[in-house]
Amino acid sequence: MKDIYAKVTNSIIAALELGTPPWIRPWQDSGDAIPIQLENPVLNV
Repeated sequence: MKDIYAKVTNSIIAALELGTPPWIRPWQDSGDAIPIQLENPVLNV
């Protein structure tokens, strides 16, 4: 199981060394999205 952690860590380090922060979205948000309220029977009052 440690191999997967090492693999992910190494890929993040490689991306950082190339100057690409891996946590930045490669797309733009248009802001046109409508939030969806999902019904939750536990929280519904």
